[in-house]
Amino acid sequence: MEHQILEPAAQNSTEIQTETSAQAAQDILRPLEDQPSEFDFWEDLKESLPPWINEVVGFALIIFGILSFISLFIASDALVALTWANMLMALFGDGAIFVASALFALGVILWLPKVGLRFRLSSARMLALEIMFLSVLAILHLGNSDSELRALARAGQGGGLIGWGLSYPLFWILGRPAALAFFSVMIGICAVAAVGLRRRHLSTILARFGGKLQLFSESSAKSPSEIPEDSESRTIYQRLAVSPAYRANIMRIRPNPANLPDGPEPLRNAAKVNSRVVERIRPSRSEQTNKIDRGVSGSDIDSQPSAAAHGDSDTSVIDNRESPAPQVAVAPEPATVKHQQDWLASLPQMDTLTASDLVLPDEDEINHNARLIQNTLLEFDLETTVIDVQVGPTVTRYALQPHKEDGSERIRMSRIASYARDLSLALAAKRLRMETPVPGTNYMGIEVPNKEPGIVALRNVLESDAYKREKAQRRAPLRIPLGRNVTGEPVSIDLAQMPHLLIAGTTGSGKSVCMGAIATSLLMQCSPNELQLVMLDPKMVELSRFDGIPHLLGPVEIKPERIIGVLRWCAREMDRRYKLLEGGGARNITMYNEAQLAKGHAAQTLPYMVLLIDEIGDLMLRNPDETERSLTRLAQMARAVGMHMVVATQRPSVDVITGLIKANFPSRIAFSVASGSDSRVIIDRTGAENLLGGGDMLFLSADAAEPQRIQGCFVSEEDTRAVVEHWQAKHKALYGGRSAPPSGTGPWELDLMRSQFIADTDPMLEDVLKLAAHNGEVSASLIQRRLGLGYPRAARIMDLLEELGLVGEEPGGGRSRNVIIPPGVDPVEYAFDRFKDTHSQS
Repeated sequence: MEHQILEPAAQNSTEIQTETSAQAAQDILRPLEDQPSEFDFWEDLKESLPPWINEVVGFALIIFGILSFISLFIASDALVALTWANMLMALFGDGAIFVASALFALGVILWLPKVGLRFRLSSARMLALEIMFLSVLAILHLGNSDSELRALARAGQGGGLIGWGLSYPLFWILGRPAALAFFSVMIGICAVAAVGLRRRHLSTILARFGGKLQLFSESSAKSPSEIPEDSESRTIYQRLAVSPAYRANIMRIRPNPANLPDGPEPLRNAAKVNSRVVERIRPSRSEQTNKIDRGVSGSDIDSQPSAAAHGDSDTSVIDNRESPAPQVAVAPEPATVKHQQDWLASLPQMDTLTASDLVLPDEDEINHNARLIQNTLLEFDLETTVIDVQVGPTVTRYALQPHKEDGSERIRMSRIASYARDLSLALAAKRLRMETPVPGTNYMGIEVPNKEPGIVALRNVLESDAYKREKAQRRAPLRIPLGRNVTGEPVSIDLAQMPHLLIAGTTGSGKSVCMGAIATSLLMQCSPNELQLVMLDPKMVELSRFDGIPHLLGPVEIKPERIIGVLRWCAREMDRRYKLLEGGGARNITMYNEAQLAKGHAAQTLPYMVLLIDEIGDLMLRNPDETERSLTRLAQMARAVGMHMVVATQRPSVDVITGLIKANFPSRIAFSVASGSDSRVIIDRTGAENLLGGGDMLFLSADAAEPQRIQGCFVSEEDTRAVVEHWQAKHKALYGGRSAPPSGTGPWELDLMRSQFIADTDPMLEDVLKLAAHNGEVSASLIQRRLGLGYPRAARIMDLLEELGLVGEEPGGGRSRNVIIPPGVDPVEYAFDRFKDTHSQS
């Protein structure tokens, strides 16, 4: 019995021993990273300390440093002070003063966060400072004239015992001069590492020094009479380059100066303001010289200095209005040539538009914001450097590069982007936008709004050298200026290459002004022989101001039901042009026009056609299927025949900008929107919700991976009215006082009447007419079977056909009736003509 009772107890003891052994084995085999490390111990200890411990330690170090100074410089009989001074002198010799200074400085650093400043020293820099201090002690010891270095150390002179211990081995092996040289090199290397000087900093300093030497040599070579004086005709960028108020200490990053376009070299005598922001604001190369003898449209501009007077070979006169076809040997019709030359001579002068100067932020504001960005991120232990500043008309972009210490990882850009709201608060910015990174660079951009946003006048962009150069090189008759980017460079697009443009944004963000600027720029550059316009304005007030110009094919349409008919006519016009191209064996409109000019048929060339629709939101709500189908078909096929669309809407939602429309409009402009989801609808990414409004846009080109921020061109009502009145007056002068044809009816009027005729009679009438013309006979039962209509409706359609005289007499017995429509004729067109004849006789 006893054995039976003790057996379970023994079994339990065995199980306990087994579990204990297994637990011990698991502890032994536990990975090293699972064991508590010494680093975790110190981290836990640091977190357990009270928050005021830094202030207490800092205050103690400051007091201790001051007492050390007193002990070293003032003789005292106090035992503690005398002992402390003797110990410092014995260990460090003459370098004891550096120890006292280091104690005081360390205490001040611990107190800096209390006054809003933060000073951070990495472990690598601390190590460099310590090695440099030890090297200084060795030099202090070697520099003494006493040959007994050990005795010198015992006396507390030179570098003390530490200086003697470091210097004596090298002194004994290499001698005094070599040892001094070695420790001097060590001090230089450690100083560079402690300051954080990099190779790019050295190259920048050398480049700046070379630029100053070059500037000094050029200025000394020139006489005072050769230096041009500033005048009101200079652009804002020219005044910015020479005005002392704009000589900011900011560097522009360039990958390779040898690859830059030719142009005048900017001034290099910028004063140093901030060590972090290191050179200057440099104006755009394309804007440094703006000597224009003739505008984009061939207009003369008076009182402009010639390019030759300033020695700039790139500012030669460029005829920016390119002919759509080259000159050929066969002469076209004399009357047509004279008419075209009259139109070309009638292009508006550039002084029809108003020019304005940009208001750019000053040097103090830029440097202050750069310091705020660095200090704000430093408060969150993010050490960064502002390496570039680019000033635009609306925003200033600060190029931020995360700091990278030796042996450590670079700071992630996502961490910096997460503090966007903190940066916006520190900068007191309305809206802040970050580019992570800036495309094609190795830094990220922080775009801060300027206190006073500048106005980009349409005339200034049209007169810029960059715009003229692009238009001349690419031979683009439909080149449109959009505005200036964040670097101040003019931005323009070729509508023929887009090939269509979609514009979206909230009310008041600048869509209508952008549409007006696009239309005005086309009128400044193209004659009615080169360009035809179709304007559709459901808002009734934006595009109606262009009514009456000779470029319009018809009046500005404002009624939604008529606009749908105009879109159908545009599709038929596209088909007609394709038939002409097929007959001429041409692939596109350029080849077709060149072939016609080569044959001497200048009157048969096809002009470009631009369709402007200011608001498609109402059209998509009234007739979404028809509107989407018409826009999609035109967007897919109209490019080759020279037809292009510019469509705008203030409702960037998926029911207006559908996926099918977006797929066929790869080039899009997003103005300010309410949310990131609206931005994604337009440009497939967020960002437009951070725009400022008033013409601030994100332009996504069909061949670009990321959108580009642009301040759009502004054209006033007075400028638009002046351009419209110019073309109206020229048209009356050329046609003997007659008004422009668009004041009457457009070529789509008959199509609209036919559509109205079908809508008033029966929507299925067109299908019935096509069925009747195909079969040669028709009956009510045939209409029922083929078109799925009821007998009453089919009988009413038969009565209408009989009334119009399109069918013969009823044979009786329910048999089919003969169709009286001539072969090869459009049945709907023939029925419409019969309808007009019948109503005109009655």
